[in-house]
Amino acid sequence: MQFSLHPVKAQQVLSQTEIAKLLPNKLSGYYKDGDTKASIINVGNLKYSLCERRFAKGKQKIKMLLFDYKEASIMYNQAVRKWAHDVVVTDSLVLRNITMEEGHGWETYNRQNHSSQIFLGIRERFFLMISADNVPLDDLQEILKSVPLRSFPD
Repeated sequence: MQFSLHPVKAQQVLSQTEIAKLLPNKLSGYYKDGDTKASIINVGNLKYSLCERRFAKGKQKIKMLLFDYKEASIMYNQAVRKWAHDVVVTDSLVLRNITMEEGHGWETYNRQNHSSQIFLGIRERFFLMISADNVPLDDLQEILKSVPLRSFPD
């Protein structure tokens, strides 16, 4: 049996630059609304990285938040806990689970205030939140397709 003299380093949370590369820089028909914000957060002995990117088109506003919880699995588990919801469809609200090859989550649409949201846990590590004002849920689902989920690291 051979041993390496170099310690094996567990993969850490992505840097601000690396996590920013996982969110789209452009959305068709929208302009970038402000600068990209990315940071590494330390909370006690937990560490995670976060990236925020905003887009707009007239009254339509979109905010994308991506968290890398590689070193904070308890926070990932708390974020995805809401998935136990049943499907709810009323005159004013749509709330339903979504399942994709890359992850699981839920989506909501509030018909009264015209807000839509998609929450997605990806590879039991990343948590993506896409929230929008005056953007129908169908359009938000199309915007989700612009996020390169398959290229996210394990």
